[in-house]
Amino acid sequence: MSGNFRFCISVDKRAQRVSPRVAEGIFTVEMSLLRLEPSESESGLPVIEVPPGQSKTVGRGRQADFNIDDASLSRLHARVTAEPDGLLAIDDLGSTNGILINGREQLSSYLRAGDIVRFGRVEYVVTGG
Repeated sequence: MSGNFRFCISVDKRAQRVSPRVAEGIFTVEMSLLRLEPSESESGLPVIEVPPGQSKTVGRGRQADFNIDDASLSRLHARVTAEPDGLLAIDDLGSTNGILINGREQLSSYLRAGDIVRFGRVEYVVTGG
């Protein structure tokens, strides 16, 4: 493939993360949606799928959209957002045990296929994309 491509970078200063966005009207990319699946060692946990343009919460409390009955999770542990452009973002909601992305504690991050996400002691793998 050859030709000129333009890219825009937008910065969400509140979350302190950078979101790459393709300039409107340049070209379209077909992509499958990213989702969080329980790792092989975890059984009985929900698959976390979020429709584009929406956010869902993860936690052990009844008010969480995805309820995970594990004492290492806070009642509202994290928010997972599927942005309209296909990016999947995760934000810690002030949890006690935090979230780890590929072994590193993060308050906010974009996810990509293959990433390992830990909510407290519960492990998920990002699939799709």
